[in-house]
Amino acid sequence: MIDLRDLIEKHPQCLSSKITLTGMLWDVYPSEESVYIRILTESYACGIFQKLQNARPIDDFLCNRLVRNLVEEYGYRKELATWCIASWRSAIEKTPSPSYPSDETEKNPPTPPTLQSIRQKQSQTSTQTAPLPQWVQNALNRSAQRPAASFRQATQPQPTMTFVQTCNPNDFEIVNGCLARYKGSSPHVNIPIGVIKITKNAFSGCTFLQSVTIPDTVTGIGMEAFSGCKELTSVHIPESVRSIEEGAFAFCQKLSEIILPNYITTLENRLFEGCFKLNHVVLPANIKSIGIWTFKSCSDLSCIHYRNTIAQWSLIKRNGDWKWLSSITLVSCTNGMIEV
Repeated sequence: MIDLRDLIEKHPQCLSSKITLTGMLWDVYPSEESVYIRILTESYACGIFQKLQNARPIDDFLCNRLVRNLVEEYGYRKELATWCIASWRSAIEKTPSPSYPSDETEKNPPTPPTLQSIRQKQSQTSTQTAPLPQWVQNALNRSAQRPAASFRQATQPQPTMTFVQTCNPNDFEIVNGCLARYKGSSPHVNIPIGVIKITKNAFSGCTFLQSVTIPDTVTGIGMEAFSGCKELTSVHIPESVRSIEEGAFAFCQKLSEIILPNYITTLENRLFEGCFKLNHVVLPANIKSIGIWTFKSCSDLSCIHYRNTIAQWSLIKRNGDWKWLSSITLVSCTNGMIEV
């Protein structure tokens, strides 16, 4: 179990940056579920640790407000957000660390969302529910008249979705629960809760985009979905995502770090091609294959973190040009380093 208090006391330098904290957490707790490390690093990056530290003595009102922030702005479940804030509080006040949420769904990657879970999430968050454009409603109504014959049809959202308050519903072109295109101009985007897939080229060429938060109703990211987003520096990929298609983040020139969720088994071709500033990558333990040019021209990336052993790394099917023109020379595994 992650003990932030112990980590900070033994390695105070871990709080120097988000990247340092992420690397230290993986090094000290290599067998932990990535969802815990992800929420700790995300909360640190958005200033939660600093707010708690400046507020001493810390009161419950502030903690509850910060929990709501993680739920509404970053799409985390309330139980997990509560654990995160309690962990930071215990580290500052030097009290025993809280235990993990008792709900097993917080410890493991969530199963594909159902309409019931989506509606439940809508009722738990203080967001505004806005109607989709009329043409989208008409498409959904026509689809609802057909019998369910696939997962996408069976989990198809209703004609309303949950939008974070800072988002304009008209900025999103959503068809049958799939985000087809982002039409807005905001540099910081929270994808609506209820979207189940980000389709091909949905954000491609959005050169103004700086950060995007993906809710845990999303299970797939399409081909070149974020390609050419040259100002994109931060993207939160939830554990619900099971597939990321070819070139999804190609030429995101300022993207500095990426933590891939547990269900990802294949790194597709050109996935991070041209991500010149990428310097911190965490691969899940279940990776089976790495495609051609996956990390092509990632000139700042010298080492990647792999959440499994050296022996398992040797079993991964890797294209000969998977790291072409990159600076990758080392892979950090759970039981040591290996040169590549």
